[in-house]
Amino acid sequence: MCPWRNPICQLLALAGACGLATRLPAQTGEPGSAMPVDVRSDPEVTGPGQPVRLTGSTPAIGGILRVKLTIEPPEGAPSSVTAVVDPSGSYTVTFSATKATGTYQVLAVAPDGRGSATTTFRVFNPASAADDFVDAAEGLVNAATSATGVAGELVATIPPSPAQLDVLDSIAALKGVLVTLQGKVAQLKTFVEQVQAVTTRYPDAGPSFAPMFSRLENWAGLSRAETARINEQLLASKAAGVKCEQIDRVTESLKLVSAALNFFQRGAPREVTRAIGVSFANDAALDRLVKEYTPPKLKDDAGYAFVVGQTFKLMPGFESGISISAATAFALAFDLAGFASQSLFGKYCEKFEGPVTATMHAEFMKNGLRWWVYDVAIEGRLVLRYAKNDQPGEATRVNGELIGTATGFQMQENAAEVLFPDVMVGKQVVYRRLVTPVGMPYYDVEGKIAASSGPNSFRIPVEGDLLGTRLVLRVSAATYDFDGAVARGMYAIAGPRTLGIPLFTNFTLPYKGAHWIFTHTLVSDAGVGELPVRIDRAAKTMTIDLTAEQDRPGPNNTAHYTLRLKACNPGC
Repeated sequence: MCPWRNPICQLLALAGACGLATRLPAQTGEPGSAMPVDVRSDPEVTGPGQPVRLTGSTPAIGGILRVKLTIEPPEGAPSSVTAVVDPSGSYTVTFSATKATGTYQVLAVAPDGRGSATTTFRVFNPASAADDFVDAAEGLVNAATSATGVAGELVATIPPSPAQLDVLDSIAALKGVLVTLQGKVAQLKTFVEQVQAVTTRYPDAGPSFAPMFSRLENWAGLSRAETARINEQLLASKAAGVKCEQIDRVTESLKLVSAALNFFQRGAPREVTRAIGVSFANDAALDRLVKEYTPPKLKDDAGYAFVVGQTFKLMPGFESGISISAATAFALAFDLAGFASQSLFGKYCEKFEGPVTATMHAEFMKNGLRWWVYDVAIEGRLVLRYAKNDQPGEATRVNGELIGTATGFQMQENAAEVLFPDVMVGKQVVYRRLVTPVGMPYYDVEGKIAASSGPNSFRIPVEGDLLGTRLVLRVSAATYDFDGAVARGMYAIAGPRTLGIPLFTNFTLPYKGAHWIFTHTLVSDAGVGELPVRIDRAAKTMTIDLTAEQDRPGPNNTAHYTLRLKACNPGC
């Protein structure tokens, strides 16, 4: 419920009436309601006995403020800890009673005793760490194998040629290397299970090995996310498309292979070595390792020292063998992606490709005063494919996409004072906090998949017609975008009319996504854009080069857009 007497509620309703704010921001709480508070756990997954940091924020008003946190374990009685709020409104506390495995429920209660927030964290069971770790490693290798299969299927649809046969032969060789790597992955399970056997046989050693298992479990979680992303991209690669787009997807599928193997070789074999953190160059190093993982109760147990020593002696050969297999497959996939692009795509198709940057600056006004201002910066790439045309003078159909990520978000607001001066008579904003999304840099090292890996990424299909020295372009609906990004704010308002008691509220304010920015700079109101194409016959190049600025005023708001786009054939 958001009553009209709430100034924040009124400003958000007004924002919805403005041209730029087509999505009504959410508002939770109202002046006079409970004090807002939030809470997060770091890490979200940890090992038994490992500490967890609980952090958050709440309005810092008054004297010494405290947030009470109650942690309910999966079994046993709840625990309570208290965190002191610093002058900025932030708090942090460490919780270490994490012996029981399972999910822990966290309740944070604001200093007023009324506002609350919840979160969870999970303590994993070391007995399942080997299975989780190996399953994640197998998943990555399987994803690479699937991507290789998709590439082969796509190549098989291309008209036969020497280049096509060469690529098919290379794909077959890559499949053989991946089969070998799948066999090597079994060694992961052998080693980690032996470490688990030590902790089962010697329970007192469990806490010593907990940091190692935490690293393995963390890598497994990241690996599962990477595998899911790759498999999602594979579904798109299998979708029907025009010939040039399908040929381009061969390269993208092979880049998926190299991405999976790169993640694998940087993680699976090395993570165990890094978790142990020791060189196996000599017996002295191994002795130090055994001592590091020997708890006081087992320091005189010769059997424990022998088992740990023999287990870790297996590590050098295992790490070397699996790393060589992974590195070989990665190098083959990487080289094959480049070869396929040059030999196949170049035979049938042409491509414009190059960098794109854009910005949006929006301001909302009342009576000549600004109350809400935000900026968005994006960076990415434009890719346009088209079939080679043997009949000059005819229109050539192009299709492709704008891909990238939001690299920066900024926002300022002064809503209460500007929009509602009458309501604010005798009151003032005594606490204000606005948290904006985090921008992410754009990386193009692994093709389109790199652009889809972050929470603020975008992919916008485009298509059009190449007419001599003009390119008529149409922007389609976004496949995904960051138009759900919001800034989150907290307010506390106080004054004589509130009897000195702070009145609280929290709210969100939205950002426009990449599709909105491109359609307001790249194309006209009719939804069609026209870009100049420069042809250099001597250099045998074609270039689209555009710098644009647009001012688009609306009722009580203005927006300024900039766009820098350069795409070349060959790429630039």
